Amino acid sequence: MTLPMLQKMKKAGCLLVSYGWNPATRRYLMTAKKKITLEDSRRAIQLTREAGLLSMAYFIVGLPGETAETIEESIRFACEIDPDYVNFHVATPFPGTELYETALEKGWLATTDWDQYEEEGSAVCEQRL
Repeated sequence: MTLPMLQKMKKAGCLLVSYGWNPATRRYLMTAKKKITLEDSRRAIQLTREAGLLSMAYFIVGLPGETAETIEESIRFACEIDPDYVNFHVATPFPGTELYETALEKGWLATTDWDQYEEEGSAVCEQRL
């Protein structure tokens, strides 16, 4: 993210920029081969503020390998970057995704009632932290 890009977005009528972070840990970023760092994320929020835009940070909780400690680390990171809005979503193994295949293989699926598959509140995957 760059300040000139964000300024153009604001000029075009953008009011809010949403950023998605999975677990906000260095280990996760390296394991998942994400091409960003926590510092990149901090900078994106800072630049968004400088451009006069609101920011929203999304985090996914409950991905394979996550622990209670990594969830706490993500919460601390969310507090540190202080976006205007924050949302923590439950990892949802939607059919066709790698997470679904892993959950199916490991026996983590709690239901196959597809009406329950949404990231806003219902957990359909039973994985112990």
